[in-house]
Amino acid sequence: MNELIDIFDEGMNHLGTMEKWQARKKDVWIRGVHVWITDGRNVLVQLRSENKKNFPNLWDISVGGHVSAGETPLQAAKREFKEELGLPWTFGDLKEDIIFKTYVLAPGDIAKEFSFVYFLKTKIDIEKLKLQREEVADIKYVPHQEFIKLFNSKDFVPHAKDYIETVLVGISKHLN
Repeated sequence: MNELIDIFDEGMNHLGTMEKWQARKKDVWIRGVHVWITDGRNVLVQLRSENKKNFPNLWDISVGGHVSAGETPLQAAKREFKEELGLPWTFGDLKEDIIFKTYVLAPGDIAKEFSFVYFLKTKIDIEKLKLQREEVADIKYVPHQEFIKLFNSKDFVPHAKDYIETVLVGISKHLN
């Protein structure tokens, strides 16, 4: 699938568009969205499909993906929510809590990404989800203390230490 995405320089100045697979191999910045969902006690995590190119069979962010060309990060977050979980977005608008510069280092894939990180406090009935099986193998709520251990383990998609610390602070603000 040839997905077009907007590309940027390090100052987040728009440079044009490019196919996602090309951008992930060039010296340009792309945009991604990370939606962390908590019900106030637990954090929703997804298991990446075994068919994913990068980090298959690892636990990951509740909902995440790339911002398509011409799309805003909020539009992308809502689209990814619908695609990955199979539920319509009914939560109004989110405000990104963080814009984080991340580097994805996977075999043959070096991406520089502005990650728009959102935190959503809501209770989702996971029995009603229609997971996008090409992307998501499973989903579950994990108690906060167990999530901290999982997030720092080899069973979770690797993230930079400062990203992990920032996300843990953001999630803790949404706990009861």
